[in-house]
Parts: sequence; structure tokens; C-alpha cells
Amino acid sequence: MSSRQALRAITDNAGEHPAVRAWSRLRGDLPRPEAVELVRKVNSRTTAVRLLRVGRNGTSVIAKRTESPRAMVEKTMYENAARYLSMPTLHYYGCVEADSHSWWVFMEDAGDGSFSFRDDRHRLLAAHWLAGLHTSVPKLDCFPDRGIDHYHSRMTSAREQIIVNMDNKALRAEDCALLRRILSHVDLITQRWERVHVLDEHLPKSLIHGDFKDGNLRVRDDAGGKVLLVFDWEESGWGLPGVDMWRLDPESYWLRVREHWRGMTREDVLHLASVGKLLWCLKAIDWETANLAHEWLENSMGSMRVYEEHLTDAIQRTGLLR
Repeated sequence: MSSRQALRAITDNAGEHPAVRAWSRLRGDLPRPEAVELVRKVNSRTTAVRLLRVGRNGTSVIAKRTESPRAMVEKTMYENAARYLSMPTLHYYGCVEADSHSWWVFMEDAGDGSFSFRDDRHRLLAAHWLAGLHTSVPKLDCFPDRGIDHYHSRMTSAREQIIVNMDNKALRAEDCALLRRILSHVDLITQRWERVHVLDEHLPKSLIHGDFKDGNLRVRDDAGGKVLLVFDWEESGWGLPGVDMWRLDPESYWLRVREHWRGMTREDVLHLASVGKLLWCLKAIDWETANLAHEWLENSMGSMRVYEEHLTDAIQRTGLLR
């Protein structure tokens, strides 16, 4: 999480901040922060702050407060998956219960090196990193199930939320038209869901990050060159790797995974990406529909327009129109 995102620094009474008190409970052997920077705040239970110069070798630490189920997924990933990975990963310090509904999760600050899917070098880094993730970690019972049924549930949830909120007075005519197009797409996919099952069942499954977007990625200069750092594992689990890699160059990804997935062809990777994109769009739309009841919808509808375009493309690529 980058200092570019920091909204304000808290220096007065920083020791009384809830994240600092939780940090002291977790790591009393390490110093208290000189200041606390607010990085992101969604609501009283979902927030992220930067604790300055409290980690190993004087580095900063990100403290993220999130709802208990999501925090437990992150805890599972950091404690069970990281040991299988050969690529650099962020140091995980642990987590502390904030209240009966949420936890503080503490991890190394990934720094300021922003990632862009428009940068070919970054896309290559991402292809190599994902290939390592998708082929290195065995299936463990502790991993959440992110299989096809999970995305069917997300699709159903999105449809219900759109219908419930179509009478929101904040929606403009063009917004309503967009939501109706999304409902039409969802109805088509629902009608042909067995075909989606068939598309999915012959593809490999792996540990997936589940929310592999530029906002959750950073690039850092290391002694051996540039490395990719990945965080926010709340959507991770065992599922279709195409959900992660659909934005990337399929050739670079295929060259890395073909040794592990014998018989995987270039065409298979394109197929993997197409189905993954479809599922990712359903999840992203469901995530955004949580905001449809609000008064201010400009940002959410802007995101919805992007998702609808991607979903239209994914429907075409997967052949569901035929």
C-alpha cells in the first residue's frame, strides 16, 4: 500500500490508535510507531493504516482491520501458502482480534512501486509470479473453495442486489440501462450455466489470489532486479487460475506452467483466461452492487461500465452466445 494513498498522518497520541494498541499486544518486542498514516478507510470496521518504522530493520508495517471471515482467509494464506512459494512474499507479522466482528492483520509495507498492466515488464513479472503461485502450492483442506459454485453464488447475489436497488432515485437513466444490460448478461449465463460447468471442468485448478488487480500489487527494486509483491488475499482459495491471469500475456504464462501441467497447450491457456475472465466479472459486479443502495453512485457506476464491457467480451470469448 503506497504513501500516495495516505490521507493523513496521526502523530499526536499515536500510541492510543487502535492499530497501535493491537500491535503492542502482538509484538511488544518491537517499537511503537513514530506516526500512523491513514491509507484507506471504508467504514469503522474496514480500514488500513501504516505504522511508521516499527517492523524489522526499521521498516513500516501495514495494519488492516477487516471483518473476521476475510481476516481468517488472509491468515490462512500467510500461514499455510507462503512456505511453498519460491518468489518473494511480504512478511506476515500476525493478526489480533479487534472486536467480535473484526481483526487487525499486520504485514510488511509493500512500498511505493506502483504496478501497471499496461507496462509489458510488469505484465511479465506478473505472469511469472502467478505461474509460480498456481503450480507450487498443493491443495490443502484449510483453503476456501473458490470453485465454480462460488461464482454462481456471486452471480445470484449480484442479480438480487441489482433488482432490489433499481428504484434508487440516485440512478440516472443511463445507469438503469447499464444495469438492465448486466441483468440480461446474467440471465443468459444462468440459462447456460451447465455449459460454463463443462468449460470449467476440464481446466486445471490451483490456489488463486482471487483479486489480482493493480491496486493489490507493487513492484520493488531488489538486488537481483525488480520483484513483484502481492497483498490482500481476502478472495483467495482453491479455484480456476484463469480468474487471476486473464489480463496477462497468455504466451508468457504458458511457457512457465507447461512443465507442470503436461499437455497444456496455448489454446488451453486462452480458454483458461476466457473462463477466468467471465468468473472474475461476476465476482466484481457482485462486489460493486453492495454500493447500489447509496446516494453517491458515480464511482460505482463507472466501475460497473468497465465490468459490463469485460463481461460482454468474456461471454463472446467463451462461446456462450452460440
